[in-house]
Amino acid sequence: SGAKSTYVHLDMDVHDELAVRTNMFAVPNGPSVDDVRSTLTSLNQISAMSITGLDPAAADVAKASRIAVEHVLAIADKLSEN
Repeated sequence: SGAKSTYVHLDMDVHDELAVRTNMFAVPNGPSVDDVRSTLTSLNQISAMSITGLDPAAADVAKASRIAVEHVLAIADKLSEN
């Protein structure tokens, strides 16, 4: 039997640091922004989500924040289709 609901915990430093530096723990060769978004939108029945790893002092904090919001909006768009 499959999960009836999914809790998603997204550490923003999972993204490739060459695409966006979200904090001092970001590392090279992580997944691209598009790959993360594709994975998130492939999940069904998301019931809750947390987003962590956004350091206000990071060089790309504004870009990282926009990416996080865009991830959430992409998930909301997908869920509203169902």
